[in-house]
Amino acid sequence: MQKSIDLLLHEATTRYSNLPDLEVLRELATRARYDPPGYDRSEDDGIAEEIERKFKNLLFYAICKGEVTNGWPLLVRAAENGQLAVVELLLERGADPLKGTIGDRLPLHFAAENGHLPVVRILLQQPTVDPNKKDFSGQTALFKAASRVHHPVVELLLQQKGINPDNMSNDGFTPFLQVIFSKHENVVQLLLDRPDVNPNQHELSYHQTPLWMTSTAGDNILQMFLNREGVRINDHSRRGETTLYQAIQRGRLSAAQMLLDPNADPNIPNDEFQTPLS
Repeated sequence: MQKSIDLLLHEATTRYSNLPDLEVLRELATRARYDPPGYDRSEDDGIAEEIERKFKNLLFYAICKGEVTNGWPLLVRAAENGQLAVVELLLERGADPLKGTIGDRLPLHFAAENGHLPVVRILLQQPTVDPNKKDFSGQTALFKAASRVHHPVVELLLQQKGINPDNMSNDGFTPFLQVIFSKHENVVQLLLDRPDVNPNQHELSYHQTPLWMTSTAGDNILQMFLNREGVRINDHSRRGETTLYQAIQRGRLSAAQMLLDPNADPNIPNDEFQTPLS
C-alpha cells in the first residue's frame, strides 16, 4: 500500500504544473509519510523534496513571467511559504508589500501566521508596512503569530515602534486573550511583561477576562497573572461568574486556593445568585 502511494505521488508530481496543485501534493506527501516495518524506502525517494524543488522552480518561473498564482500576488505566496530569497528578489523588483488577497491578508500576515521569522523581519523593514494593519477578520500579524504561538515572531513584532498589542479582532479577541487558549507560558509572559497590554481586557461576547480564562489554563499561567500589577481579581463574565467561581465550578482546587490567597471575594454571586460556596 505504501509503495503504491509513493508511486502515485511521484506520478502526480511529474504531471502537475501549477503552484496550487503542488501545494496540495506537498500536504498529501506529508500526511502519507509512513514507513511500515520492513518497507524499504530508497535514499533517493525524496518525494517531499521533489515537490518542494518543483514548487520553487515554478515560483521562480512565475516571477520571471510577471504572473500571479491562483489570483494571489507572488509576494503573498513567497511569504506564506517562507521563501526568503524569493521575497527579497520580489521586493527588489518593486513588489508591493501592501498588496494582498481579496480578504486583505497581506504578506506580513501570512509570514507571521506560519512563523517565518526572516520573512517577517524583512517585511517589517519596508517603510510602507504597518504592523498594526488588520485583515478582513480584524486580525493583525501579532494576533496571528500569537494564535500559532510563534514565540520569536511575537517577540519581534512587539519590538516594533507603534505596535498596539491590544488590537481587537472582529470577534472581540485581542492577541493576549487568544494566546491563553494555547497555554504557552513563554508567549503569555511576553505579553504580560508589556505595560501597554491591558490584563483586564475582556472579550466582547461573554465578557471573559484573561484571568477568567486562566482558571483552566494551568497554575503556572494563573500565577503569572496574579504577579502582574493591576489585575482585577473579582471581575466577572457576562453571567456574573468570577474567576473564583469558574475555578470552583471546574473543580480546580489549586486554582481556587491561589485566588483566595490574594483575597478573591468568595461571596460574589452570579446572575442566578449562586456563589462559589453554593
